[in-house]
Formats: sequence, C-alpha cells, structure tokens
Amino acid sequence: MASVFEFLSGLDKKDQEPKEKVVNNVIYQDIGRGSSGTQINSGYYDEEYLDTLTGTARADCFDKMRRSDTQAKMLLSAVKNPIRTASKEIIAASDDKDHQNHKALCERVMFEDIDFNKLLNESLTLCEFGHSVFEKVHQVNTEKPILDEDGLTILDSYIGLKKLGFRSPRTLETWNFNSEKELESIRQCADGDLAVDADIPAKFLMIMTLEQEGDDFEGISMLRPCYGNYFRKNEYLKMNAIGIEKSLPIPTAEVPVGQEESQQFANLVTMLESFTSHQKNYLVFPQGWNVQLSNGTGFNPGAIDSSINSEDVRMSKAFLANFLELGTSNGGGGAYALSNDLSDFFLSTLIYLSEILVTSYNKLLKELVILNFGTQNKYPTIKFSGIRDKAGEEFARIMQLLVTSKVIIPDDDLESHVRNRIGVTPMSEKGQRLETNWETKNKAIDTSELIASDPKPKEIIDPNKEEIDEDEEKDILSLSEKIQFAIDKKRKSLGGK
Repeated sequence: MASVFEFLSGLDKKDQEPKEKVVNNVIYQDIGRGSSGTQINSGYYDEEYLDTLTGTARADCFDKMRRSDTQAKMLLSAVKNPIRTASKEIIAASDDKDHQNHKALCERVMFEDIDFNKLLNESLTLCEFGHSVFEKVHQVNTEKPILDEDGLTILDSYIGLKKLGFRSPRTLETWNFNSEKELESIRQCADGDLAVDADIPAKFLMIMTLEQEGDDFEGISMLRPCYGNYFRKNEYLKMNAIGIEKSLPIPTAEVPVGQEESQQFANLVTMLESFTSHQKNYLVFPQGWNVQLSNGTGFNPGAIDSSINSEDVRMSKAFLANFLELGTSNGGGGAYALSNDLSDFFLSTLIYLSEILVTSYNKLLKELVILNFGTQNKYPTIKFSGIRDKAGEEFARIMQLLVTSKVIIPDDDLESHVRNRIGVTPMSEKGQRLETNWETKNKAIDTSELIASDPKPKEIIDPNKEEIDEDEEKDILSLSEKIQFAIDKKRKSLGGK
C-alpha cells in the first residue's frame, strides 16, 4: 500500500506533467518533456573530454596559459583591447523626460558609483575562462541626489550598486540546479585571507558565458583550442634548451700523475666550473690518458623554432587572428587587401563578444530602473562604439559621405555622439558650428538681430561669386541664402563692405 508521502508526491508529479492545449487550432504545451542534455553530476560539469580541463583545474590551466605564453597574451590582448578602448555610453529609450531620467540614473550608477573600467576588464576574462561571474551587492544612496540637465532633482535617494563583486572561476566549485532544471545557486570555495565557502543565489548573480550550449554556464574558453599547441610548445622549448646546452663544446684538462689532490688541481676544477654552463659539464683525466670528443651533436635549433612558430600560427587561427602573422617570419609575406579580408572575420568576433557584455549590462540597467522607477515600457541601454573602426580616417570618410548625400543631417545629438566616439572634448556654447540649410528652414530668424549681434557674419555665399541683382532674389531657392542676401543688401545700404 502506498504511503501518504508517495501519494502526495504523485499528485505533484501529475500537476507538473506536460499538458497539451488548443488555441486557434494550434496545439501547444506548457511544460517541456526533455532537457538540454548538458552533462552535470552533483553540480560538476562533465562536458570536457580531458580530465585536466574540468572543474576548477581547467581555470587554473587557462590562467597559467595567459600568464606564461606570449602568443596567448598577444591574442587575448588583440581581442580585448578594442573593446576596452571603445566609447561607452548610455542610450535613453527616447527623448521623453522620464526616459532621460532613467538614463541619468544609470549613468550615475555605472560610471560614477562603480569602477566601470574594472568591471569591463573583469567581464572580458570570459575570453580565457569561458565565463565571468559577478555578485550584485546593492546599496541605498542618500548622499548625492541625481539631477537632470537643467539642474532639477530627479531622485533625492536611489537604490544603486555598492559593487559588482568578481567571483574568480578558479573558486567556483559547483553549479546547483533545482528540480525544474534551473540554475539555483553557485557554490564558491576560496582559500587564504579571503577564504569563503558559500552558496550564492543565482538571482544575485550576473553571469556572462562564451559559446553557451544548453545549461553549460561554464562555456568554452577561447584558449581551449590552443591547449594542444601550448602543450607541445612547452615540450619543444624544453628540447630546444637541452639541445643547445648539449651542443656546447666540453672543456677538457690533462692532469699530471700525483697532482689530483694539489691546490693547482682544485684551482683548475674551479676554473672549469666557471667556464661551463653547468658545474659538472667538463672532463678531467690523468696524464697519458686520452678521450675522444665529437665536434658537436649536430643539433639544429632552427628546426625546433620552426615547429614552435607553426604552433603559434595555429593558435592565431583558433582566434581567427591569423592576419596578425602576415609579414612575420612564420606568417610569410602579406598584402594589405588580404589583411583587410582576414581582419573582417576577427572584427566579427569582437562584435560578438561586445554583444555578450551588452546583453548582461542591459539586464542590469533594466533592474536598476525597476528598483527606482517601477516597471516601464522601455529601458535605457548601453552601447559600445568604434569597435569595428579600423581607422579614424575610414570613419571620417563614411560620415562625410552620409552628410554630403544628406542621408544624415548634422545636429547636436550627432555631434555629441561623434565627439564621444573619437574621444574629444564635449560640446560647448562657444564656437558653435554654422547652422545648415535644414536647421535654418526650421527656425525663424530675424535678420536685423543677426546684423546687430554680428556685424561681420561669416560668409556662406562664395565671395568671388558675381553680384546678384535685386531681380534675381526671387530665383534663390535656399532660405539661408535669402537671409545672407538680405544681410549683404542691408550692409551695403549702411556703407559697409
């Protein structure tokens, strides 16, 4: 006879069984039958086929690679630096006043309350570890109110972030899932002065995963395809060092019979030890004895160097960064056009990485807005600009083409964005640019005020252009040219030049 517990458990399972429903002649189900199939046992992932690259051991291995291998360091820097140096800005959902206030809140928290550059650098560790994890620690800020552009108070106090605590992959022990196959918490075990053994709830975590498949939050490190090359390179370097040492000439000395215990013999041994690269790498034999030495081992370090360089090239291919090898001894010659073609694939990788970061940051911005303003229909977003710019000159040509063709009309928002993107000073009221025809058509201007405020306005019409008769005034189509014509006419009547 079934127990009460088994009976109630059976009811629970029955309620959780998939149910098929029909809506508008379409059959759907509200509970999934299968799972992602990710191999995880007692919180430990088992997706990797090499035992040395599982659990915290793999994080230790990748950490060693990035610290010791010059090629790995170069490739990681090539991936990270364009994102680190990109322009970052918070974009409001619209020009609506409320949306602008949401933007002001997010700018305060992300760019003032926390160190965003540090956050970005720690976020990019997902390149070498496959994932980066942060714990959200909130705080109520009452010391400094948030103001809008007009100096009006938006919030006297607000719920922000005290910090986004980085949780090193080398300390993340288990990933704990609940009965509904959802990540519930992560257990962190750290030793030393910062020792901790705690379960951190998933709701307080910000997790970024590279190439996530199913429920594998550990992802796939960019260094993983390079592990074999790294392993072989270390063996080649050891063989190279041994071969070079063994190829050195071995000094020999002939000692007269009976002098083995003399001071001269001791001095000779000291001299031989100082001369050689290894304190035992010499031969001493009595007078009358002879040892035949070869002229060398015939070791060729260039052959091993070639093998090492080949491994470096393969590591570059794993990062889609083989264009970095063009023009080097191991990459051969290269053309500019070929470099551009290859770098386009690499730039796509950078965009993919930045989108992973942006997705997580945007969720964080949404949470901040909800905490302080409640649920909204739209939320601010963060944007990285300039990652794909291979040169400032190229960006300038694109902007010139768009503005000249009037696809884009220069305005204050565009100027502010471009200034932020190229890293120059913000806009100011002094030295504003001349207004375009488009701006003038949408703004009523009193020509008498122009003459009074600026007795020598900047010429818009070419000064070498032939003088226009009064009868030709009606043929001028541009409103700005009409205004300039009126100014010139008034100046002439006043006796000006």
